[in-house]
Amino acid sequence: ARGFLQIPGRLVLDRLVARFGLRGTAALAYGTGGLGAAALCLALLGAPPIALAALFALTAGFAVGLLSPVHGLLAASTYEDERLGTLSGVQQFVASIAGATGPWLSGLLVDASGGYLLPMAVPLPAVISMRRRVRPGTASRAKVMAAALRAMPKSHCRGVPRRSS
Repeated sequence: ARGFLQIPGRLVLDRLVARFGLRGTAALAYGTGGLGAAALCLALLGAPPIALAALFALTAGFAVGLLSPVHGLLAASTYEDERLGTLSGVQQFVASIAGATGPWLSGLLVDASGGYLLPMAVPLPAVISMRRRVRPGTASRAKVMAAALRAMPKSHCRGVPRRSS
């Protein structure tokens, strides 16, 4: 159901971006996904699981439908660099490692704690840290990533155009 429910998120994407911008739409999508995660937590605490599982499927599908295209659009608007593909690849690499190890580590936490609340709580610091804003006068994440990429040896960036200094 979650895959099918991505369609409504995609159908309203253009209107949401026009009204709230890319960052506002991303925040809405993360909030919607958080609502689904909260529904799962309530189900784990004994609330009626069928209704909450349905709520999770609805909210997660909608959120993924929004986030899939918004991530690419945000990257393009943030980096505005000829190395966008490489920077996006680095982001995807990190996300893939997290996606591959997350379920395994969550299983270890479930076994160790005897329940699901600890694995559900582990991502909270990351979610909270996403609310932090870059203060004026500090380097943005995009600038830091671009500088790190420029500092890499050419062997790590085969085929990537490099600016001359």
